[in-house]
Amino acid sequence: AAIKRVKEARERQQASEAEFQDRKASERQRRVDALLNLKGNMDSVADQIQGQNERKYKRAKALEERRAAEKSEILAAGGNPYAVWRQQDAERKQKKKEEQRRAAMKQQENALLLQMTAEERRRRAADEVAALNKEAMREFQKEMGGQAKREKTHHYMVQRTVGGKDVLDPTGREARIYPSKVTVLKDWKFGLGQDPQPEGATPGQDVPPGMPRGYEREEAA
Repeated sequence: AAIKRVKEARERQQASEAEFQDRKASERQRRVDALLNLKGNMDSVADQIQGQNERKYKRAKALEERRAAEKSEILAAGGNPYAVWRQQDAERKQKKKEEQRRAAMKQQENALLLQMTAEERRRRAADEVAALNKEAMREFQKEMGGQAKREKTHHYMVQRTVGGKDVLDPTGREARIYPSKVTVLKDWKFGLGQDPQPEGATPGQDVPPGMPRGYEREEAA
């Protein structure tokens, strides 16, 4: 048992040592990659700076050659080459500033146009929501208003009463109103495939004179 414990302890120690070495190698590789990435970025920046310097040098060289050729012509015309060149530099700087100003104005116009477009879109969306809310409120008032209730009550009474009456006792002379007198009740034939209401006595129609409520004409005879 002791040998087994010693063996297990050695195995754990070896595994821990291997894990430590793996972490160490991984950290070393991470640092190497970071340094290589940094070097690559530095090289890229250096290349960009070198390219800019070369272009700047070429422009300066071309300007120097052009001015060397112009110098004799300006002197022959009785002018001051340096004054002429200062004037040219000032005009070139002014032109560059004007171009930058126009570009800035164009950018501001585009930004303002985008802002106005977004505001118009939001305004239209708000107007649509307001119109929907207004229509919903109109429908609600139409359904829940007094006129709507009266129309619904009138329709219900006409469909449910004998003779299609919307008012059962308009004169107020009836001492008591019985439902069996103002509505047609279904009799024992209901559910047997026969008409449970006498002819002419469906809701909204008058009961024929002398017709017992709930029976056919032949049966009443």
